[in-house]
Amino acid sequence: MYDNLPFNVKDSSTINAFLMSGLLKQISETVDYCKETGEQFTNKITYKYYNLNFTLTYSRKNTYNELYCKGSFHYLM
Repeated sequence: MYDNLPFNVKDSSTINAFLMSGLLKQISETVDYCKETGEQFTNKITYKYYNLNFTLTYSRKNTYNELYCKGSFHYLM
């Protein structure tokens, strides 16, 4: 079983496909500020699909850094 074993994805095309799936529900968003300009940007967004949580982190405005997934995969079968 692969329950609660996290995995990370850093490939931007995979992350874009994930975001365009339309199956996910956004459950939280964390905001940060750029130190140089003071501009506000999204730091993390967490999505939920069944019993899986996906956290998308940003390195700066509109630039994905990594997609982190954790949850019960057997629930999908």
